[in-house]
Amino acid sequence: MILKYILILGALQGFMLAGVIYFKNSRQIAHKYLASLLLVISLGCLADNDLGFFNLNYHIIIWAGNSFLMAPLLYLYIDQLVSYKRSFHKKTLLHFLPFVAFKILILVIHYSELNKSQFLILTGVVLNFGLIVYNLIYIFLAFTLVRSDQNNLLLKRAVNLIKTLLWVFLIYNVIFLFRRIFDLISPAELAFFENYLYVGVAILIYFISFKIINQPNIFIIKSKYEKSAIDQKDIAVYGKKIERFFEETEDYLNPKFNMSLLAEDLKLEKHKLSQIIGGYFNTNFYDLLNYYRIQKVCDQLLLAENKKLNLFGVALNCGYNSKSTFNAAFKKVKGITPSQFLSLSKEKGEIRTI
Repeated sequence: MILKYILILGALQGFMLAGVIYFKNSRQIAHKYLASLLLVISLGCLADNDLGFFNLNYHIIIWAGNSFLMAPLLYLYIDQLVSYKRSFHKKTLLHFLPFVAFKILILVIHYSELNKSQFLILTGVVLNFGLIVYNLIYIFLAFTLVRSDQNNLLLKRAVNLIKTLLWVFLIYNVIFLFRRIFDLISPAELAFFENYLYVGVAILIYFISFKIINQPNIFIIKSKYEKSAIDQKDIAVYGKKIERFFEETEDYLNPKFNMSLLAEDLKLEKHKLSQIIGGYFNTNFYDLLNYYRIQKVCDQLLLAENKKLNLFGVALNCGYNSKSTFNAAFKKVKGITPSQFLSLSKEKGEIRTI
């Protein structure tokens, strides 16, 4: 009985927390992913156990397959924090295809005349081992994202929360892996396992609530500029103008290009430009400049006619006068060294001609 109350209270707290995160900064896509993740794990507190909150039919409809949502949502939350652009990309939907496919398959099997043993085989093989591998891949990719851009402003604010989520998720999957292996060696009824494991999930929900109370700037991104003369509409308008500037001109490849020149081109004061870059791209001018310069370097490295140039020769053409500065900027943006990027591109056959 006490366990039921713990899970119910944890779930209710999670639902409320998801609402707070979603509406506190609804224009931040990253936090929509985090809110969605909290909704899923909170629902798990009620549905992923044998405590009788739902009968089998409702369990299939409400919960079955939702485990395929957790890892993608956590990954996309981190990915959105480390990316410079805020827009939603349709390719993001590809991350949810396994969930959709598995959900449909489960519903078809459950409501068809097929032998229910097939259903048990499906959940036993796919959910047990396939899901664990699926989750571990996403965890690895998420850890890689965190390491690739540790100077990102939003990532710095939320780094403790992110690392906690990743480590908890990793530990849970390792525990599940050992449990599944034990099931194969010595089958036993362990339905109670999820009951107590979700107590840890409830504790995690309260931990996130504690972080919001003690460090609200993790989720309130616009607070720095709330009293600025620039409102959010202007930030969005000028942010798009800055994107077009970098995408349609090559002025930024001049080694002497600086923030003053960009402000002059946009007819803005420097301090306002700084606020716009911080508010729209979640970064500073020099990180933004390096991002676009490194993108140009990569494009140039992939052109066959540049194969006679060494790496730094291409960097010189893209605004870098210092080899160490170039290498550091490249590693920060891409997560690998220029040489590693070039080697991988050659292996994949990505070198092209105009």
